[in-house]
Amino acid sequence: RQMTQTVIIPFLAALVTAVLSIIGRKWKYRDQLSLAGNILYLAAVLLLNSKILTEGALTYQAGGWPAPYGITFIADPLAGLMLLMTAAVSLAVNLYSWGYIEERGKQAGYYAFFYFMVTGMTGAFTTGDLFNLFVMFEIVLMSSYAMVAYTGTKKSLFTTLKYVILNIIGSSLMLIAIGGLYSVTGTLNMARMAELLTQAEVNMFPVLGLTSILFCVFALKSGLVPFHFWAPPVYTNSPPPAAAMMAGLSKKVGIYAVIRLYLTVFSTARIPEKAPFMSGRPVNDFIAVLMMTMAVLTVLLGGLSALNRDRISKLLSYSSVGQVGFIFIPIAIATTSGSQAAVSAALVYMVGHALAKPSLFMISGLIKEITGTTDIRRLGGISESSFLISAAFFISAFSLVGVPPLIGFFGKLLVFRTAIVYENLLVILVLLFGAVTTLFYMVKAWLRIFYGEPVEFTLSQVTRKEVFAVMILVVLIVVSGIYFEPLYQMAEKAAEAALNTEAYVETVLGEKK
Repeated sequence: RQMTQTVIIPFLAALVTAVLSIIGRKWKYRDQLSLAGNILYLAAVLLLNSKILTEGALTYQAGGWPAPYGITFIADPLAGLMLLMTAAVSLAVNLYSWGYIEERGKQAGYYAFFYFMVTGMTGAFTTGDLFNLFVMFEIVLMSSYAMVAYTGTKKSLFTTLKYVILNIIGSSLMLIAIGGLYSVTGTLNMARMAELLTQAEVNMFPVLGLTSILFCVFALKSGLVPFHFWAPPVYTNSPPPAAAMMAGLSKKVGIYAVIRLYLTVFSTARIPEKAPFMSGRPVNDFIAVLMMTMAVLTVLLGGLSALNRDRISKLLSYSSVGQVGFIFIPIAIATTSGSQAAVSAALVYMVGHALAKPSLFMISGLIKEITGTTDIRRLGGISESSFLISAAFFISAFSLVGVPPLIGFFGKLLVFRTAIVYENLLVILVLLFGAVTTLFYMVKAWLRIFYGEPVEFTLSQVTRKEVFAVMILVVLIVVSGIYFEPLYQMAEKAAEAALNTEAYVETVLGEKK
């Protein structure tokens, strides 16, 4: 195993930038400081990924305490891919925020919340124990509370209050489940837990219940039906950069946790022989049934709910709910089959969604700035005055639809291929329904907003920084589709790392004596 401090450099880069943002919240050049911190974070992530590529999975033991007793950080190809996605999207959203927040004169404190969110996501992707996963989730959530309420309107504050209450319940259940798993296995280190779950003396009855509770918490964080109800009001009432971060990135922390825990850690657990149902089968078989049911309902409900939305922000919010189902369907298939291709499909789709959805939320913010509304019924003809915004919306929306050669096409193609390989007709039909509804509401929005009778507006309210930030994501959508092979190779290596429990255990704990 490779022990190196490089593993924690991205985490430290984000944390230091967050702290400096607090100290320098009244500095004249706080925006430049924030952007410099994001560039430093991107450089740290690229350095880490280069070391993973050449040396394999890397670990770091905080304080020098050996695993499984100390705090473990691990960076394998799966964590590397998630960090790279986070660095690219956060850079674009940061630049957009610079223009958006500057225009409103409320810079103080914003970047601190922004970077604590990035810090939490970075820690979640690299932590090697369950308790620190919980801590990182809380950092992300506390930052998101502040960002949702940042505008200070009555509606945003009320939405934040409900969001806080809901996540307090979810976090309490997560902590109870983690404590229960510790009482059963005697460890919080995920590699050691995976090793212990293969042993007959571990009582698997509570493990089944506790892992089910834990999955429901992650389903809540990810916005799976029936735990999706928080997402549309939160995204709709948040500032566009906050909605972009939450829909594009923070939601992916819950998805990552499901991949890491259920494909790497709990894949070794089996339901006891004396169980009244599914006796002797892997615990993941039960989780997969639960996951597939939720994912199918998410695709259906999200797609149907987005069809008749009159506001762009609401349409994108319900669309974001439905798209999560596309990610979880191949994960559910991989949970029982161990298919590397299925995990690769989920990861490629996740990256495509992480690029397109923040772009669309930021474009929604631009449209509101230049027209004063996001009501689709009151918009029209924007393409005649702003080719860049029109082209950016077109590329981002049709990447979600799955139009070649954009990255969204490959993600959707791989998800369909996974369902076809495993001959699940119901899932194929659900995916077709989801794809058709996505095409319908995106084309409808495109035609109503950018064509028809032009509305009167002025582009003077839009800063170049905001437009440039959107174009960063648009270029990534196009380039990652045209040059898809490198991304797919990364996704394959990440999928292999997620499924190879033995390699994960060996990387963290070392070779067995």
